[in-house]
Amino acid sequence: MERPSSQRGSAIIMLFIAVALFGMLAYAFSQGSRTSMGWIEKEKQDAAVTGAQDCTNAINMAQKRLQARGCGSMISSLEDGSNPNTGAPADGSCSIFHPNGGGVKANCVPPPSSGDPCTTGSVGEVCSDGAFYIGDTGGNRIYAAPADEGITSQWSTEYVDTGATSETDGQSNSDNSTIVSAGAAVYPAVWACRNKAPPGTWYLPTKSELGLIWANRTDIDLSAKGLNIAGAWYWSSTEVDSSYSWIKRFNNGYQGGGYKSDSLLIRCVRR
Repeated sequence: MERPSSQRGSAIIMLFIAVALFGMLAYAFSQGSRTSMGWIEKEKQDAAVTGAQDCTNAINMAQKRLQARGCGSMISSLEDGSNPNTGAPADGSCSIFHPNGGGVKANCVPPPSSGDPCTTGSVGEVCSDGAFYIGDTGGNRIYAAPADEGITSQWSTEYVDTGATSETDGQSNSDNSTIVSAGAAVYPAVWACRNKAPPGTWYLPTKSELGLIWANRTDIDLSAKGLNIAGAWYWSSTEVDSSYSWIKRFNNGYQGGGYKSDSLLIRCVRR
């Protein structure tokens, strides 16, 4: 039996209503997803800001505790207490980052302020502390110090395979256990950056981070940033083997292996 036309019309209307409701639900879901993603990003940003502030507070509190302990001018910023201040106790009891001292975690480093133009600016942008943005590697924005360390140093005074071979993570190379335990007397180039203030911020760049400076040389303007373009060599923190570590120069971008006992230039970087 054929259905009355009114019933067929009702069925079509119901179908349109169902399609409309489905569309509304899909739209609501997509809007909710966008809202959720925005909320997640905001939470991540808030967490980063909170973490940086917590880090700053921890360092400040550690300094106050060490001052109250009588450390005064002997306060060290290094994990083993061996900084240029020869009065710092070797047992780390006056060190901000040593468990015998302030006990602050070694990776507690306040990043640049979110209001600093270099945190979002293009390559070559100068930060409030004089550092400049050189580009991204290893998922991090990398900043170079405003000047060379003013000295030439050996990578190492002895030929030892340390295992500091990362090409993207200069922080891990600088925190290598062999390098840290032997100290600045044995690994002066790496420690020149580990010693650089503020504490725990700077490290000797990797092979790829030096390469990043060369790749972005036009935007960075090497000579304006004080980098040697006459052919002098710079150390990286990336070890080749027990005798060599990677080096680079900025007159032609050439890189190769340099004897660890050679005295070369140092330009520290941070994240």
